[in-house]
Amino acid sequence: MSFDNFFRLSTAQALTVASAAGAVASSVVFGAQSYNVQLSYPGSASSTGGCRIAIIDTTGTAVTSNTGTLLPPNTIQVYRCTPGQRVSAISNDAGTFSLSITELTDWMLDDKWIDKLRPEECVAALESLASFGAMTAKEATTIQRWQRALKARAALLAEQKR
Repeated sequence: MSFDNFFRLSTAQALTVASAAGAVASSVVFGAQSYNVQLSYPGSASSTGGCRIAIIDTTGTAVTSNTGTLLPPNTIQVYRCTPGQRVSAISNDAGTFSLSITELTDWMLDDKWIDKLRPEECVAALESLASFGAMTAKEATTIQRWQRALKARAALLAEQKR
């Protein structure tokens, strides 16, 4: 079972990135529920343009103008991260710009989605969850929690209908 590519937008920040000759910029640390981060910036395409980035721990080594992952301008990239990490960035050339950083949380990390379901949707969700195959222990625990919450929601809705 995988939740990849289904995210809830979370905290956003704009990081002013200096030219390659300038100082490295670092974002604030990512929140407790952030396991993915979306990065992008507007810019003109050039043979040397780009943003060098690294996702690091607070004690990690910052990126330099000739190391780190190259993020091209006018693209949107999603990277895995761990809560408490941050982005370190510097321009690959003389350009300066604002790097858009958006923390993304797993869309089903909490159970709030269950509270919006109608009775027939609870039944369909339970049937769908029952069909999942092999999964990690964490995913199995989450599925069991959702099944309990779905059954409780269905019972509540049935009681309210009486």
